[in-house]
Amino acid sequence: RPEYTIWTRDANTHVVRIELPPDPVSGKRRRKTETVKGPIREAKKVARQLVSQRETGVALAPGKITVADWLQRWLKRHYVEGNIVESVFDRYEVVLKIHLIPAIGHIKLTDLRSDQVADLKERWLSGESSTATRPLAAATVKKHLNVLSKALTDAVMSKVIAHNPCDAVSSPSIKNVGEQRSLDENEVRTLFQSSQGTRLDVPIRFAL
Repeated sequence: RPEYTIWTRDANTHVVRIELPPDPVSGKRRRKTETVKGPIREAKKVARQLVSQRETGVALAPGKITVADWLQRWLKRHYVEGNIVESVFDRYEVVLKIHLIPAIGHIKLTDLRSDQVADLKERWLSGESSTATRPLAAATVKKHLNVLSKALTDAVMSKVIAHNPCDAVSSPSIKNVGEQRSLDENEVRTLFQSSQGTRLDVPIRFAL
């Protein structure tokens, strides 16, 4: 598939179109189209810029970027740039796929509010209407929130959003606990499905 397509309306008007990654939540096809005034070389220049933006995750206008869009691109970029090692990438990827994207991935990044993050925290802790089948430990919830906060801090630094909604959400208090529980059947099935085809597939199956 070509990186971009250009249609010429007249000598000084060209339409540039690139394919974007499918919507992470719905799987629907997405495209970005721009009309360029000037010679064809200007249209090609814009097309190359759009392709570059797509690869770095900023091809969509800030108001159209969903939380899922940003989380996936953020994780991929930091791994490619060497900011995180492979084991951390795999751990973060599981958090994104199982807990963050299913819960808040559909929300526009610029629309995400602190109260929504706080609500997500409470649902994880209580187990009610949660992405987990049982209440999550406070330490686990804190780790999930840290992943989200890191991604949103990067969005602030990239000037995609004005502030980090996680800043106004307190971390759950961590208490000393005794014996740890085992995963139930549904959680094991979810873990298998999420790790299938990844580097952690065989290690997870072996450990379980």
